[in-house]
Amino acid sequence: MGRGFWHAGWWFDVFPVQHHIPMTAFGIALANSFLWTGDTRPIPAEVARFGGGETLIAHDCAVVGNPSHTGIDDLLRTYDAGTRGNGFACITIGSLRKSSNSKLRV
Repeated sequence: MGRGFWHAGWWFDVFPVQHHIPMTAFGIALANSFLWTGDTRPIPAEVARFGGGETLIAHDCAVVGNPSHTGIDDLLRTYDAGTRGNGFACITIGSLRKSSNSKLRV
């Protein structure tokens, strides 16, 4: 995998994340727009690198973390309040029983 790709005149950065098996999950970012962490544990270096300014940071998480996924307590422990500010959302997919796709603010 390269470090990214062009689409419709925009450069998208792609990077490996910390998943249970290395090089099986990736994040994607569009500068000054969004960062999607992909299926991962906390990745503070990548969030610092790609998530500055007004960038929306959508971070994978479950209610409780495990070797492949970030838990809410991991987010609170890893990222300071400034990082978790206005543009940070915890995205759970299939983690909450009432909805298959939920967004939580942390």
